[in-house]
Amino acid sequence: MRRRTTLSMTLAGCALAVGMSAAPAQAVPADKPQVLSSFTQTSAASYDAWNAARQNQAAWAAYEFDWSTDHCTQAPNNPFGFLSCPSSRPAARRHAPVRHTLPMSSRTSPTGPPVTIRRAVARDAKRLTRLVRGSGAYEGKYASAVAGYRVGPDYIEAHRAFVAVGADEQGDRVLGFYSLVLAPPELDLLFVADEAQGRGIGRLLVAHMQSEARAAGLDRVMVVSHLPAEDFYHRVGAVRTGTAPANPPAVPWDRPEFEFRIPSG
Repeated sequence: MRRRTTLSMTLAGCALAVGMSAAPAQAVPADKPQVLSSFTQTSAASYDAWNAARQNQAAWAAYEFDWSTDHCTQAPNNPFGFLSCPSSRPAARRHAPVRHTLPMSSRTSPTGPPVTIRRAVARDAKRLTRLVRGSGAYEGKYASAVAGYRVGPDYIEAHRAFVAVGADEQGDRVLGFYSLVLAPPELDLLFVADEAQGRGIGRLLVAHMQSEARAAGLDRVMVVSHLPAEDFYHRVGAVRTGTAPANPPAVPWDRPEFEFRIPSG
């Protein structure tokens, strides 16, 4: 979807806006162990998400990660699923960059399955379409915005679309996805499944998007937010830049415009 009809949003933003607004400011998000685990896997996608978050630490301040500690010296061989030390299973390490600085905490331990982010493929099209049309964030007065909307194989091929899947969940179930358009730079779609709320997947997708944008040489990415997701974009570091006017009949309401500033690597 282009600038005036974009659905760019995250259902995680909706859930977080409701679920966390009443929490004490100092409360650490309950999904911290899962987020930490997803940052410390052996895949390139995990590294990219960690690196993007490391370069945008303000967006993750609530998690109280310690970004300065090198836990390699006395770390176990496979902390949180990631091979962090030069002496740890070198054959496996050849396939993953080594992170000497990890967001670690003595109070955290992985309690949920890790999340993997991979490139979307044509066979994902129907599942992504169902995720968009079935999103709880577009019920009621917002339903017209997704009525009949389709994420087709051609769309997936044309743009940088990535899906979040549970690494050990049956059937490679899609938990969320995003789509990055390069020209002009825009986060066109960002959705998290209703049943996957509270696992930090929205933040992981944003961090991965920022890494992809940086690799593509972009210094900023705009997004037109769904109204219920506005607070989410504030929390993940996007800057409010304006307002996208209503585009009836599908979108008969104004929407906030944001921009992600992409720091150079």
